[in-house]
Amino acid sequence: MVDDIKEMYRRARKAFEVVEFWPQEKVDEMVAAVGWVLQRDDVATELGTMAAEETQMGVAEHKIAKQKSKVRGDLWDMKGVKTCGLVREDKKKGLKIYAKPIGVVANVTPVTNPTATPSFLGLNLLKTRNAMIVSPHPRTKRSTNRAVEWGRRALKSIGAPEDLWQCIKEPSNEKTQELMRNVDFIIATGGAALVKVVYAAGKPAHTVGAGNVISIIDESADIKAAANKIMRSKTFDNATSCSSENAVAIHENIYDEMIQALVDEGGYMCNTEEREIAKDPLAGWRKAQ
Repeated sequence: MVDDIKEMYRRARKAFEVVEFWPQEKVDEMVAAVGWVLQRDDVATELGTMAAEETQMGVAEHKIAKQKSKVRGDLWDMKGVKTCGLVREDKKKGLKIYAKPIGVVANVTPVTNPTATPSFLGLNLLKTRNAMIVSPHPRTKRSTNRAVEWGRRALKSIGAPEDLWQCIKEPSNEKTQELMRNVDFIIATGGAALVKVVYAAGKPAHTVGAGNVISIIDESADIKAAANKIMRSKTFDNATSCSSENAVAIHENIYDEMIQALVDEGGYMCNTEEREIAKDPLAGWRKAQ
């Protein structure tokens, strides 16, 4: 049977029990091995190209760059961080803080980030001695499974359990819901509708709604530099990233200057009618009926 969720959980739990009490040095070796593979030029190129072709979203070159930067950034951020055993001590209060893994975590990934999300979240879960079962978006099953496959190869190469990383091969809403009911924790990246489904599963979870941040520009900003950065962020990977600016809040004292700087970067100022059409592409059609 393809994607026997309970069997996948059983295998993941067995793999988790192998690494549950590993020392920091062994965990860091595991993380480094998997991270090294996932940021390699050949692997990143394969995954980024496959993701762009499969989803018909974004830009392949940008997805390749994202795969490299997300993994490398994750490795850098985790370098030297203690996640095993005694991780902090407050002698004044007489407290000793020990890190304890959770178990098997469901990683529900978005269509916009099908390889980088399971890669960097998966590395964080390995760093904390947890197992991961990925539920990919139905439109990204090939690329997401391929990313997990590369991770499994790296785990095997150093003698770590391959089943610390698993992925649903034929994803569906029903399988995702079954997965969330069976695991120990859920990490889900998606929109508001997904959030409701996640919490309905009744398990501890970290999840998010809509992304796309608002940039606040005040008088202290380097206006030209800010406009350039917003342009580059908004055009990267055709703005599929949840960190791409969705709106800009500009202080009234520099409003005209900032708008001109955005125009100079290739931005277009819509009039009121164009703005409404952009908000609702079918508005013009309905008006004509």
